[in-house]
Amino acid sequence: KQQHQQQQQQQQQCQHQRQKQPMQHRRQDRDEQQDQQNVCATLSDHILETQAKSLRKLLAHYFQPFNVQHNRLLMALIEGQVAAGKTHLELSIDHLAALPRIGRLLGSSQWALQRYRLVQEACRHNLDLTIDLPVRLVGRGVMQLMYPNRFRCLVESQEKPRHAGPSPLRGASDARASTSSKEECHRAATETQQPSSSTAPMLRHFRRPELESWLTYDETPHQSSHCLAGHLLSVVSYSVASDLSHGDSPRASEAQEAVLRGDVDPEVLTWDSRVKYLVRELTYYQADVCCLQGLQSIGYEAHCSESDSEWFDYDHEPATNHLVHLYREMNKSDYGVAFAPSIKLPGSQSICLGNAVFWKRSKWSLSGYADISGAAVLGALSLREDGTELLVCSAKAQSSYALDWGDQDLSQEELLGPVQTVEQVVREALEKASPSAAAILCGDFGCCPSTMANWLREPRVNGVWQNSYAAICGRDIWTSASTFTAGSTLDYILHSSELRTVAVLGEWPSAADLVDLLSRKFPSDHLLMLAIFEWKHEMHGRPSRRPSANGDRRLKRHATR
Repeated sequence: KQQHQQQQQQQQQCQHQRQKQPMQHRRQDRDEQQDQQNVCATLSDHILETQAKSLRKLLAHYFQPFNVQHNRLLMALIEGQVAAGKTHLELSIDHLAALPRIGRLLGSSQWALQRYRLVQEACRHNLDLTIDLPVRLVGRGVMQLMYPNRFRCLVESQEKPRHAGPSPLRGASDARASTSSKEECHRAATETQQPSSSTAPMLRHFRRPELESWLTYDETPHQSSHCLAGHLLSVVSYSVASDLSHGDSPRASEAQEAVLRGDVDPEVLTWDSRVKYLVRELTYYQADVCCLQGLQSIGYEAHCSESDSEWFDYDHEPATNHLVHLYREMNKSDYGVAFAPSIKLPGSQSICLGNAVFWKRSKWSLSGYADISGAAVLGALSLREDGTELLVCSAKAQSSYALDWGDQDLSQEELLGPVQTVEQVVREALEKASPSAAAILCGDFGCCPSTMANWLREPRVNGVWQNSYAAICGRDIWTSASTFTAGSTLDYILHSSELRTVAVLGEWPSAADLVDLLSRKFPSDHLLMLAIFEWKHEMHGRPSRRPSANGDRRLKRHATR
């Protein structure tokens, strides 16, 4: 009996131990799982904070004013919302995902809630105090710019397109906006297209589908993969003010004082920094022709990339030769250049400022170029498709430089005189060209709008030249934020009667000075001017015409020094 009781006790102890061991194992498993969850949560918070800091840097970069102005996706949103009367840009997280680098970062979050939490964390004010965020979260998945609308939108002519055709964008509506007014040149009057999916932004609609295709962002938000159709011509005129990077230039004094006050980053005054933004501006529109004024070079001589390739390819080119360094960047986008000097930089015997004409080689070929009286450079171009001739003149005379440098005693007649001389040379060259040839005369003339308007009404030039901006906007927009000419209209794009203006880049919505432009990373104290033209004559069906081998000599007969 005792043995039987002992056996039962042993069996009960063994059974109790067998029941106790799984509980201990389960307790250990639970502890281990909790530890793993704590570690995962810690790692998740660390990863979220790291990704949020990266996103914050990208938001600060993308929504810097200069970058917004030159981002096709963001400008498509802005132009649509400007038409709706909004003063601040709003966009969703799905729109952010369409920006390449932000899209890759948000793409790591599989769920919308995770993406929203990431954006919310990036907008937290105490996440990284060294980065000022230009956007804020105003609703669930909706962001808004924190600065007012100061963006320039394309303003289109309300005339019926001569070359109408179906829109090249799939799914685009056939409706075209028709409500823009000349009194509101800064607002592009357009209709908006509702996104067909959560990631498709609103698209601006144009009366001319060629413009819609040209400004699409199908491959990259920065540059379009499309060129303008053959019957359209895009021209940029830009007074780039190279001497802002030269300490001895009178126009650089205000910028240097702003740097000392801390209002402007000193890096924006260096040419190495400015040329990056300048190339971004010029290549953003992929213009057929870019006319630049105030571009710095070394040696008081005219140069052309097609005939002086060795001069442009010199390995040890000094940093002060802005012309060469700018050409090397523009050459990557298939641009050639012709340059003519106008004036020596004060205090220097080797550095000069002059005018340049850049042209798109894939569409145009150069027949010849000439220096006109040290006030302009004239280039003769030929369309590769059918040989149509185009004369392009970029002008800024010594009197205009004197005005930039503070000479307030110059009269309008003194400023207009060099322009009249240049115009006469261009007009004579145009008369000797083919009947279908056209001409562009643009630059920093230094004259006020009333002086220009009165001159264009004179019998000798009346009907020969038209003012592109006055034709679309009903008036000339301010173009200069320079120290001595801030708020003035000094830059113009004139065209001959063979062309018709179909669109221009609108005005800056508010007044601005030199510090305003430089603090927003714009590389000059003048605004970039852009005009798009169409040929009045029918370009197709005519016999192909090869560029004239005598074009260079023909121009040089009209060139005077």
